[in-house]
Amino acid sequence: MPNRRRVKLLIDGNIIETYEGTTVLEAALSAGIYIPHLCYHPIVSTIEECGLCVVKIKGIDGLQNSCSIQVQENMSILTNDEEIYLIRKKKLTELLKGHPHECIGCPKYLNCELQSLKQFIGVNQEELLTYPVKPLPVIDENPLILFEPTKCVVCKRCVRACRELRGIGVLDVKETDGYKYVYTNSGKTLKEEGCIFCGTCVEVCPTAAIREKETPIQNIKKKSTPCKEACPLEINIPEFIRHIKEGNYYKAVKVLKDKSPFSRVLSYICHRPCEKSCRRGYVNESVAIKGLKFYALKMLDETLNVNHENKKRIPRVGNKKKKIAIIGGGPSGLTAAYFLTKLNLEVTVFEKEVSLGGMMRVAIPYFRLPREILDSEIEAIIRSGVDVKLNHEVLELETLKEQGFSAILIAIGANKPVWPKGVPRGLAGLYTAVDFLRKFNLGEKFTIGDSVVVIGGGLSAVDCALTAKRLGAKAVSLFCLEDKTELTWGREEIEALESKEVKINTRLYLKEIIAKNHKWEMIFQKIEGFLFENGEIKVLYPQKETVKVICDTVIFAIGQLPEVPDSFGLKIKNNGTLEIDPHTFLTSKEGIFACGDVVYGMRSVSDACGQGRKAAYAIAKYLGIKIPFRDIERVPKFVFAKIPEFANLPRVDIKEETSEEEVKREASRCLQCDSRLR
Repeated sequence: MPNRRRVKLLIDGNIIETYEGTTVLEAALSAGIYIPHLCYHPIVSTIEECGLCVVKIKGIDGLQNSCSIQVQENMSILTNDEEIYLIRKKKLTELLKGHPHECIGCPKYLNCELQSLKQFIGVNQEELLTYPVKPLPVIDENPLILFEPTKCVVCKRCVRACRELRGIGVLDVKETDGYKYVYTNSGKTLKEEGCIFCGTCVEVCPTAAIREKETPIQNIKKKSTPCKEACPLEINIPEFIRHIKEGNYYKAVKVLKDKSPFSRVLSYICHRPCEKSCRRGYVNESVAIKGLKFYALKMLDETLNVNHENKKRIPRVGNKKKKIAIIGGGPSGLTAAYFLTKLNLEVTVFEKEVSLGGMMRVAIPYFRLPREILDSEIEAIIRSGVDVKLNHEVLELETLKEQGFSAILIAIGANKPVWPKGVPRGLAGLYTAVDFLRKFNLGEKFTIGDSVVVIGGGLSAVDCALTAKRLGAKAVSLFCLEDKTELTWGREEIEALESKEVKINTRLYLKEIIAKNHKWEMIFQKIEGFLFENGEIKVLYPQKETVKVICDTVIFAIGQLPEVPDSFGLKIKNNGTLEIDPHTFLTSKEGIFACGDVVYGMRSVSDACGQGRKAAYAIAKYLGIKIPFRDIERVPKFVFAKIPEFANLPRVDIKEETSEEEVKREASRCLQCDSRLR
């Protein structure tokens, strides 16, 4: 701390050294000497109200509030004696009057500052039982945040935090029937008062008086950033959105490129787990994060600018003498190659097909992922220094070791389509999603007739249905086991299906399929649910109701499995996936790593890219190479601007023609969850 003189003082006989201008309470706490306190919080102003932090200072009459008095050279302080104890006990008893008597069952049980103070100071529990609990109802009318006035001790931390840290000031002390508590001064809802739902009030509340409501996102750490936690790439989404709001698209794209070389690809095909976890969705609608990525990338040529910047700023700390072989040129393998090359390692990708991209190229239709976008990002990876061997299938790992590779990464994906039991193979009009989409993407000529049924509940099923429409099918129906709430699709996919008049049928199980008059006749049975048992689907509570369908073509989009050559000699699970250590990515053989769908089965491109980056860093650690992390942003301490009707701002679904003003307005809807307590 420049320009601040250091001073020495005595606290309970201990010599403490600190900086001039520090309060006695701060000095004691930093030295590991606990002084009880409640209204004090280090990030808000001091109000000296709870009276618990009193101490005695030699040469000063009476008790002093340690939260406000500053240290002086040679000051001598006593933090506890009989008089101090009795005063604290009296003050704490006053605070506890009307508070619920039982702590067990409270959401903050064992994590409550008030409960800790009761245990530290000690109070007469029998006396407290004589005071009735404050007859104040729970305020449950707001999204995300719940108020329980009976637990409020009126420390005003939340009031100060809302006003001083966020510049919003919607909270104040209210009084009902003589009982004080904190809520909006007008009594209106948080939405009506202009709350930005940042959650800072929840963070500073010492009790459970203000807390987050139970929502599905609490399966993710409550104090984290749900969108970032849900992202397979671990992108710092609030930071990315802040840069867009400021119009700094270079920095916004840089946040994306720090985590994946396929940022532009993912702006087209990402399945948006971040949006499903977005806390804003509980206020009205989630932030259009995927659309914001698309816009930022459109505004900036990341290939020319961001990659150049990364090369200039990230030190090459590795050793070019160390060679890495990557088997598989799909999203996971190419992502690993990109990050390993940035660490100055010599990387060679072996791909058995004639082109790179894996499932991105053959199993995602070009109308959803333009091939020029895919090609441009693959070219950028190659330009970063990755060597590529196309049309080169690896069947022996020992051969690569003999060529001097220090580590081998298996990223061959999951390319073997799952075929339903009891259905004959090789008959006209029956396809798997992979075969159907491969034919379409490679430009092969084939006919599908007027009516098509797609069976499956994933994004591949959506792609197949939309592709069938493009090929001229007049009637396309989609059947899946899932309920609409369980589907991985978002509004984007649903709108696309509805716009093409694809009929979506849920909670239906294929019971029977037979060939009849050059068509396929199917019987679907209504079910209430399903689960996976020993790798197979088990339907729950099948109903008597059935649905009969006749069509020309049936497409099975029910999954894919890996095909690992036996010659690799690696441990393989019952479902065909490779067995690895989840922390090191090592397989059953030393120096052999694996990642992506070959490990976990068919997942999204986002998942594959995230796995590739983590595997690259695991390999670097194995080789003893230091990873120069630089993607941890210090969230600035800033005051939010109060935005009129903030809670009711409608979502802007960003498209090619969306204006910059609309994009920035959408970015302003972000709750900036990572700013809590900053």
